[in-house]
Amino acid sequence: MVLALPTVAPAQTNVVVGTSSVGGSYYLYAGGLSTFINEHSDKIAATAQATRGSVENARLLAARRLDFGFANGGVVYEQNVGHGQFEGAAADNIRGIAIIDIAPLHLVAFGDSEIEELADLAGKRVSVGAPAFPSS
Repeated sequence: MVLALPTVAPAQTNVVVGTSSVGGSYYLYAGGLSTFINEHSDKIAATAQATRGSVENARLLAARRLDFGFANGGVVYEQNVGHGQFEGAAADNIRGIAIIDIAPLHLVAFGDSEIEELADLAGKRVSVGAPAFPSS
């Protein structure tokens, strides 16, 4: 005698990966990672969520509103020790798990400015994001 029992599909775990703004490198990386996971795993369903990048991802991870997120190592360190943008909001519950890329840092100024070295930035307004993109 053979019993016909319904096949139970294994439960999938849904994970959300914090990226960056659309068009940013973290957005591309997380989209590719999510696609790869979804094509090769029947246990994990990954979704890439556009965010404002490293700082927001670190905050969302610390608040457990993301499962994974892309963030600059310096941002993760600052959050861990409560420094800079994380003054008074240290969180030691996030960890770096992989190096995705090593990017050079370029500091540029207009040729007709008086800025010739890093020290000349003291007291000046500095942008580190897309134009008109509010800082977090």
